[in-house]
Amino acid sequence: MHFPDQGAIASKPSAWSATTGRVARSRTEFYHLGLGKCLLLDRLEPAWKARYFDAGLWLPDLLDRAVRLQRESCR
Repeated sequence: MHFPDQGAIASKPSAWSATTGRVARSRTEFYHLGLGKCLLLDRLEPAWKARYFDAGLWLPDLLDRAVRLQRESCR
């Protein structure tokens, strides 16, 4: 990812607004990605929310576990 230097942003307001626009769009894309993961977890392992705040446990860990359990149940 390319980040413009501070001088370019200060001297060119259009460069600053273009950069913030990209950041804003990418941030909302991540919100949708997180929502999709949570909806998939709801389908694969409905009790996932009880473990969400466990120390050292992240959403991808929960998703990996749910997919692994689903694979094992299909064998």
